[in-house]
Amino acid sequence: MVIVIDAYNYIKHIIGNSFVSESLVKNWIDQFQEYTDIRGNDVLLVFDAGPGYYATKDYFDKLTVIYSGQTQTADDIIKEWLSSHRGQDILLVTSDREICDVARRMGVVSISSQDFYKIFTYVMQQEQVYEEQVEQTIHKTSKNK
Repeated sequence: MVIVIDAYNYIKHIIGNSFVSESLVKNWIDQFQEYTDIRGNDVLLVFDAGPGYYATKDYFDKLTVIYSGQTQTADDIIKEWLSSHRGQDILLVTSDREICDVARRMGVVSISSQDFYKIFTYVMQQEQVYEEQVEQTIHKTSKNK
């Protein structure tokens, strides 16, 4: 499954603020890199604007980050991407009704940013619990030697 995320829409709905700093974007990208390692899903984060006039892409194993540039919007890129990947197993994450409507017409399932954040948080918390259990087991095993 490919998870396509309307990135600024997602972040703004989660933090409840319309201003998103560059460091916050970097933090979210890092978190999604970890998420892809845990879940194995390919994730496409699509941001408006970015460093260049034209769209740019950065690849991080199973995570792709696209900045739309100045010539188009993240919405445009998402719609185009969905159209060119019809028939694939895709989950769209956005709270933008227009993009959800386009996705539905293409047969793509969408979920709101808030609902996906609940899933994302659960997955990340479960991974933390697992890592703590492994660490405790290793520690206990080491003490018995």
